[in-house]
This record gives sequence, structure tokens and C-alpha cells, in this order.
Amino acid sequence: MAGGSGGAPGPRRVFVTSDPVGVLDVDSTMSANQSCQQIADVNVNTAGGTWRAWISDLTIDAIDNIVSDGPWHRLDGELVFDSKADIVDYNTDDLFHPIVIDQNLNNRDGEPVWTGTDPTGNANYVCAEGSDSWSNLSAEGAVYGIAGQTDANWTSAGLAMSACSMGEARIYCFEQ
Repeated sequence: MAGGSGGAPGPRRVFVTSDPVGVLDVDSTMSANQSCQQIADVNVNTAGGTWRAWISDLTIDAIDNIVSDGPWHRLDGELVFDSKADIVDYNTDDLFHPIVIDQNLNNRDGEPVWTGTDPTGNANYVCAEGSDSWSNLSAEGAVYGIAGQTDANWTSAGLAMSACSMGEARIYCFEQ
């Protein structure tokens, strides 16, 4: 299944990265977008699309970084979200299947994923450790989600207090 490019209508794909990245390797939403794009470009399962990360910093919230309105499917074809509004709507069963499939079609259930994002799609506790990392909102820690969750924990499962100096996690990538 291939999505459209540049906001064209049609199904989009979503995956979680196969390899974890250090928080210092993701210094902004834009660098996370570049990571998603580079990973997708070299993989047959994800090539041909424009990709953005589900991650926040002080300049852009994750929900605003996603410009398409979906729908999004995992790489195995399972529907994840019907629309952009469903990404942050937890009053209904809008997360149909958890984001657990990586770009190589492997299951990453239970793995931590950097988001810096609360359940409403807004920045919350993005890492702060020098100029080469996420900007500080209020603490030296980073909010992470858990791949495989179908509730708010997919984006906001906890706060990794030591993340700024040594933590690693994956990134969610959404096709646009």
C-alpha cells in the first residue's frame, strides 16, 4: 500500500523505527523528520512517501507537525487512525491497531518511543541538555510513549528523567 505524496488524498502509512536513537541525536522536530525520511527512503516498505515524526519541541507540537489528514495504516495494512483528529481523540476507540510495526515489518511491541508529546498532541517535557538536544519546557527529562499501546500511553507513557544524557528510544513516523 502506498500513500499519496505531499498531502494528496488516500491512505498513508505509519511505522515505528527499528533502531532506537539517542535523545541527543534528535535535537528538534525537524531533525526527527529528517531521520524518518532518511529511514523511509532506503527501505522498500516505506520508499516513495514524505514522512514526518510524531514528536514535539518548543517550536512545533507533534499534532501540528502532521500535515496530512490520514487515514494511516501500519505497513502490514492494519488501520491505525482514520484521521488527524482521531490521533488525539481518546473518547472513542479511534486508535484501531497499535503502532508496532517497524520499516522492516518487525514487531516492536513494548518498546519506548520518543515523543515529548502529551495525549492532546502538544509538547510536554521535551529533553533539555545543552544546545544540541530538545529544548527545555520544564524539566530535564523526556516524555516517551510505548509502541503497542492503544490508549494515551502510545504517546505519553512516562517521563524518562535520565533520558537527556543517555536514553535511547524509537520514533514514530507518519507518511504525509
